[in-house]
Amino acid sequence: MEIILVQDVENLGKKGEVKTVKDGYGRNYLIPRGFAERATPGKLKVVRERQAADRTRQEKRVAEAQTRAESLKGLRVDIEVNAGESGRLFGSVTSQDVADALAKRGITIDKKDVRLEGGAMKALGDHEATVHLYEGVNVPILVRLIPS
Repeated sequence: MEIILVQDVENLGKKGEVKTVKDGYGRNYLIPRGFAERATPGKLKVVRERQAADRTRQEKRVAEAQTRAESLKGLRVDIEVNAGESGRLFGSVTSQDVADALAKRGITIDKKDVRLEGGAMKALGDHEATVHLYEGVNVPILVRLIPS
């Protein structure tokens, strides 16, 4: 029996997926509890159209993220910080500081999407950060900490 899952079912599948299950499992458990509905030709057509639209939307988002990644490639951000004579900072530079520096250049990035290698930056010099734009689309940027 073919069914369409109405909600996520553990060890079976996610909402909207079409699955083939044994007749008794579908008829006596999944359908009466509202986990699934019987797959008719009309419902299958709607599900496939929705899946195609989701794929198209996903591809568009990835393409936009890759275009944005190309514009950020090779970017260097300078951040002025207070530091001691040995080059150690008074405090540290966090992903929020990097996001703020990018915002000053007109690039809007959420602080959650800035990934710092090794955590917060605590010394003067060049450091690498990664900007996460979309699943699988990450761009390394150079963050230069300079004394103020």
